[in-house]
Parts: sequence; C-alpha cells; structure tokens
Amino acid sequence: MERPWHAQSAAAVLKALGSPPGGLAGSEAARRLRLHGPNALPTVRHDGWAGVLARQVSAPLMLLLLAAAVVSLALGDKAEAAVIACAFALNAALGFFQEYRAARTLEAIRSLVVPMSMVRRDGREREIRASELVLGDRLVLRAGDRVAADARLIEAVACETNEAPLTGESMPVAKGPEALRIGTILAERVNMAFAGTIVVAGRAEAVVVATGSLTELGKIASLVVGTEEPETSLQAQLRQLSARIGLFAVATVLALFVLGIASGRGTVEMLKTGIALAVSAVPEGLMVSVTMVLAVGMRRILKRGSLVRRLVAAETLGSVSVICTDKTGTLTEGEMRVAEVVPAEGAPSAADVSHLSVSRGIVALLEAGMLVNDAVVERVKGIEQATNGSPTERALMGAGLSAGIDAAALRLRHPRLAEIPFDSRRKDMATLHRWAGKEARILYKGAPEFVLARCASYLGEDGDVHPFTDGERRRVSRVLARLLKGGVRVIGCATREAGARAKTLEADDLRGMAFLGFLGLRDPLRPQAQEQVARARAAGVRTVLVTGDHPDTARLVALEAGLDRTHRVVTGEELDRWDDRELARRVTGIDVYARVEPRHKIRLVEAWRARGASVAMVGDGVNDAPALKAADVGVALGSGTEVAKEAADIILLDNDLGTVTAAVEQGRVLFENIRRVSVYLLSSCFTEILLIGGSIIAGLPLPLTALQILWINLVADGLPSAALTMEPGEPGIMRDPPRRRDEPVLDRRMIRLIVLTGLVTDIAVFLSFVLLLRAGYPLDHLQTVLFAAVGFISVVHAFSLKNMRVPLWRIHPLSNPWLVAGVACGMLLIAITLFVPTVMAAFGHVPLTGADLGLVLSLGAVRVVVIEAVKGRFLSQGARKG
Repeated sequence: MERPWHAQSAAAVLKALGSPPGGLAGSEAARRLRLHGPNALPTVRHDGWAGVLARQVSAPLMLLLLAAAVVSLALGDKAEAAVIACAFALNAALGFFQEYRAARTLEAIRSLVVPMSMVRRDGREREIRASELVLGDRLVLRAGDRVAADARLIEAVACETNEAPLTGESMPVAKGPEALRIGTILAERVNMAFAGTIVVAGRAEAVVVATGSLTELGKIASLVVGTEEPETSLQAQLRQLSARIGLFAVATVLALFVLGIASGRGTVEMLKTGIALAVSAVPEGLMVSVTMVLAVGMRRILKRGSLVRRLVAAETLGSVSVICTDKTGTLTEGEMRVAEVVPAEGAPSAADVSHLSVSRGIVALLEAGMLVNDAVVERVKGIEQATNGSPTERALMGAGLSAGIDAAALRLRHPRLAEIPFDSRRKDMATLHRWAGKEARILYKGAPEFVLARCASYLGEDGDVHPFTDGERRRVSRVLARLLKGGVRVIGCATREAGARAKTLEADDLRGMAFLGFLGLRDPLRPQAQEQVARARAAGVRTVLVTGDHPDTARLVALEAGLDRTHRVVTGEELDRWDDRELARRVTGIDVYARVEPRHKIRLVEAWRARGASVAMVGDGVNDAPALKAADVGVALGSGTEVAKEAADIILLDNDLGTVTAAVEQGRVLFENIRRVSVYLLSSCFTEILLIGGSIIAGLPLPLTALQILWINLVADGLPSAALTMEPGEPGIMRDPPRRRDEPVLDRRMIRLIVLTGLVTDIAVFLSFVLLLRAGYPLDHLQTVLFAAVGFISVVHAFSLKNMRVPLWRIHPLSNPWLVAGVACGMLLIAITLFVPTVMAAFGHVPLTGADLGLVLSLGAVRVVVIEAVKGRFLSQGARKG
C-alpha cells in the first residue's frame, strides 16, 4: 500500500527511508538500485513491420484475392493472375503504410525525466543519471530544474513549481516542507515535488520517495500502457463488411461450383468461373478508395490548421457528439496575465492594461509590480519582453511593459538595495530601492490579506498618502471580495519610505505600509473558445470541461466559455464515490469536472461511450495523455507537451479551438464520401455477381471473363471512385445532428439502392445477353458488348451518386471537376480495350457495330433512371436516417 508521505513530518520521512544528513553512501545507493531497479518508466512492445504486414494480408478480402490469384496461375491464366496479384499488392501496401507508425507515447513521457539530477551523496553534492536515483536520495533542486522522481520536501526557500502538465493547476505552486493531512489531493500536496514538473523559482531539498512506475508520472505511463485505443466505427464497419463480403463470395462460389458440376460442366471451367465470381464479389477498389477519402480529408483538415496523425480518426470526427476538454492551455491561454489593475483609490481598470488611463495610483501600482520582481527582461526585436521568471512575475512585468513603462530605465532609476525573498509560508516578498535623491523606499507585494494587515494608510488618487480608516478598509475589502469572486489571483502591493540610511531589510520593517492597490491575475480564456463552444452546440455537439484545477476556477471558466448549462461542478473526490454504472447514469447531467486526475478522465470518456456517444478529448498536458488515447478521437494542442501530442490522433497546429469544429465538419464530409464510394463500387460488384450467377444457373456461357471484371473494378471504376473522394460536401451538413457511432456506412437506404438498381439493370442486361445469344451472336462478340455495357454503366452512374439528397438534374456538374475528369478517363480506359487492336487482342475483344454501341448507351440510361427513381423514393427525405 502506498504510504502517505505528504502526511508525515520531514524527520519521520527521512527516518523511514534511512536518509542521513549527508545523503546516502554510494554503496547503499547501489544496493537500493539493485533492489528496486532503475528510475525508469514502464515500457510496451509494439508490433514490428512483420506483424503489421501479416495483419494486412490476413484480412478476409485479401485472402480471397490471394486464393483467386493462385488458382488462376495454376490454371495457366497468367494475365488474370498478374492483375489479381497487383490488386492484392496495392491494397496490402496501402494498408501497411497507413498502419505502420511507431506508438511513441511512452518514449515521449520518458523524455520528461531529465537524464541528470543533482543529489547529496557521501556528504557532498554530485550529479548523477536520473535513472540511478533511488529511494532515500536527497535531491537538490534549483530554479530551472526538472524534477526526476517523486520527492518529499525537507526544506524550501521561495520554491515554486509548475505542475500544470501533471495536475492541470494553472498557477505556479508554492512549496513548503510542513506536513499535510492524510487524504490531501494530489494538486494540493505542496510539500511534494513530482517527477516531470519544473522548479520555476527558489530552491529546495527533498528526499526521493518514489521512482519509475511508482511516481505519479509513472502511474500515468502505466495508464497509457493499459489503455487500448478503441476501434473506430469505420474500422469496425469495414472489418464486418469485408468479412460479410468474403463469406458471401465463398458461399456463392461453392454453391455455384457444386451446381455447375452437377449440371455437367467441367471442373476446370467451373474453377475459372469460381475465380470470376470471387473477383466480381470483391470490391477491389474499396479499401484503396476509403484510404483516398481519408487522405483527402486529412489534407483538408491540415489546411484548417490540424495535423491528422491517425488516418481513420479523420472520419471518426464526423460522429463526435461530445467534446471533453481540458482547461489550462486548452480553453485558456495557459499563461498568466494581469486582468485587473485596481489602485487603492479610484476606478478599477479595464482588463487590457495597454489602454489604461494614466494616473499616479496606477503607475505606482504597476511600477511596484515590476520592481518587486525577479523576472528577466530582454529586448526581442527591439521590444522589451519578460522572458524568464515565475509565471506570476512574468505577468506582473508584462503588465507594466504593456502600459508603456520602460523596465530597464525603471530599474536603473530605482536600483535594488536589499530584499526579503518570496516565502511560501508568508506568501510575500519585499525589496528596498534607492528613490529620489538619497532616499530609500520599501516596496512590498504578497497575498492581499497579508499586505492589508501591514498597511496603516493608502495612496490616494491625488498621489498623497491618506489614513486607512475603518470605512476605507471596508471599501477595499468589498473590492477584494469582488476580485476573488471573479476567479482571479489577487496580488496586493504596498510601499513606505525607509530613510536615507536604510541599506538592509528585515521583516520588522514591513509595518505602517501605504496600500497601493490590487493586481488581479488570471489565465485568460482563448479568444475563440466561446465561438467554438457555440458552434459545436449548433452542430449538436456537447462540450464538457474536465480539469485538475480548483472547482471555483473551473466554474468561472465554464460560465465565461458558455458551456456550463447544469450549474454543477463535480470533483474527482465525488467521482471516486460513484461506480462505473452510477457515473454512466449521471454523466449526461454534468458539464464541469474539477480536481480530476488522469484516471478520472479515462472513466469520463468511457462513461460517455457507454451512453453511445462518440467522444473527442482535447488536452495538452501529461495528465491528458491516457484520456487522449482512450477517446474515440484524441486532440492535442500544438503548444502542448510532446506526451499529449504523441497520444493524440489530431494536433491543432494553430492552437485554435475553432479548428475542432471545422475538423468535425470535414469528418462528416468524409463519412458521406465513404458512403458514396461504397455504394458506387458495391453496385458494380452486385451487377457482376447477378450476371455471372444467373448465367451459371441458366446454363449459359459466362458473359464476362475474370480479366474483364478486374479491369472494370480496378481500372475503369477506380478513377470515378477516386474522384468521388474529392466531393466538397453538401451544404448544411453542420445543421444535422451527429450520426450515431454505430450508424453503418451501408444503412437500409443504401442497401435498397444497391439491390434495386442492380436487379433492374441486370434484368435488362441479362435479357439482352440471352436474346443476342439466341440470335446467334458469337460468344466473344457478346462478351465484348457486355463488357462495354457493364463498364459504361459502372462509370456513368457516378454522377447520380454525387449527391444523395437531390436529383441528378439539380446537381451542378462542375462542383467537383475531378469527377468529370474521372468519368472521362474511365470511359477512355474502357474505349482503349474496345478500339486499340493490341489491347483488344489481349482481352479477346472484337469490333463493335453502331447497334452495339446504341445498346450500350441504352443500358447505361436504364441504370441512371433507376437510381434517380430510387433516390426520389428512399433518399430525398433525409439521407441520414437509416
């Protein structure tokens, strides 16, 4: 059981871990390293290229194609075997290259643990590899260090750490060694330093209490290892569709093979027929076209500012109905800024300090924030910027710079003489400066209650100092209450003269101060956050805030972003009291979660998925990585941690949350295009199956050869189907509600369209075949006519499938010029086999007459008319209702 190190005194922790004042002896550290193992995170093995390739070639449709190629080769049909083998190789190669990417999430997490750490061993400080840290080691931490293991603080001087990537806490956390109560949540364990966090100010010494997978960072790594990426709805549907097509093809081939043998046909003839049937049943271009749809969508999403790392995630976006978003760095900027400048007397400022009205009180307040400040100011392209320092001090310095105060000149006029460094226990800091002439002045900043307690007067709007009466104190207290209620972090500032001889500064000097005012800091909402939430809601997508920050802060951010409709905030502590069933029951009534840990985020994702929702998780921190991986779509900000980006499916390169909604729109377009392509290709396959199957049952010769079928399915149909992947999408697609996660690509309407158009068209084609056969047409002539007819039908009906909601005559033919070009090229490829002598010979084709071409055009018109009739009956009234 994990020990509550935060609830024990520093002395008790040192005793329990056997850590002497001079640190561990080298021999003892080596013994502990052998006993507990290195300070390393858990690893996971990923499939190599061989495993990925084996998975691709073992798919049902791929095995069917492979078997057809082998049988064709065994029967001596080398041309057919070569074409089938090319189809097999093309599909396998595309699938392999899309799937074969290294899952580097854990490697990215591992990079957070710095390679070297400063420890105290054998009575002296020494630098060792982070992997060699052991329990009981004394860590020496200074500003800028990245903590390499979980450690209990022994002492701390003005120490602050940035824990936002781990806990979601937007503000730097002041650290101290005092023991805390048992059960203190992770984000409030101020006497602990956690692996992967950064010391942003001060210094500290701490004793290591957990290494490797037992650290909080290691627990997140273990969650990532144990979290399976859910199979997307598209993957599941294509897998099921492939299996069904494969079973249908095998069953049909076996049935007709037995029927053919029973009717007296030869074995070799029926084997060739079986190959033709198998080839006709397999939509060879489907997987290639789906990959193209996803690739086109990926490029479109990239133009909108997002990088798709996992191809199928682009389509999954279209079904997203819930967006779970982190707060710090996601909904908010992730950078502290001064939002309120409130002088001791006078009106509070607007949030934009660059537009402040200049007054003595405001200038004095901002200058105090800049002088009682250790942030480093540098000139970047001629402009002063606060580049180094704690987030709070950078924000205070930035406020003064934005108001036009020259930091370098200010520090030159008022050089620092002495200081009392920031202390987490006192929550304040003071500095002594040379002022006008030979005078010195004390400047003081800190928590407002500490500052007000030391003030006996205040700086008025007229620039004079006035006594702090009870009435003035009540007024200032009301101002402070308003600021705190507004969710800002408040810093109070004060000053007093110190006399010409003052050269040192002690705590007793901080009495009788003159109050200057309050500076309110906050992590501001991203400019596009409100618009993103509103656009998502208009599209039927719900946004839920999931953060490790304080409940009050979470509530205020949610209200500002416009996503809190339930006015209730649930904490991680409450989530722990609910089992998974209870959480799934309650989850739809909650919009805001606070003080949550990575395991809570995973539970929330799974609870929504249990309710049938398709979930997108948006985050940028280490603590978001497990949920990013568990969600249907993980979305990381480009400015986020490498861990989050490696776990995500999509990365927002521009950090614009509005890009999420734009990507959802493209996801919906992708699904519609996949549906179009699937219907287009399966319609052709269904036509070919009926033709060949009907001929066998009727005891007639085969109307098409396997080579002809492959040419139609792979070559002639390939270009129109590829062009359909470029459809820009139908107007108003974002006014539709999200589709169900389990909505099939081929719903009832699509299946009816395929079956009805196939039946009617095939009856016409089959009757033509029978009549011409009885009229004495040679078989090679008939096969040429049927090839031209089926090929022409397959190519031209792409125009009718361009838009499933409106009739053909209302579709703008040039809205997708690629389709016009694709159909033209498809017809050209068919024509080459009909009119180029050398190619005609390879296919066994004979010249066609004018009457033959007239029949081909008539049969093509039949297909288009039937499709339009079925669309009018089944599809025009809501193409999405299945």
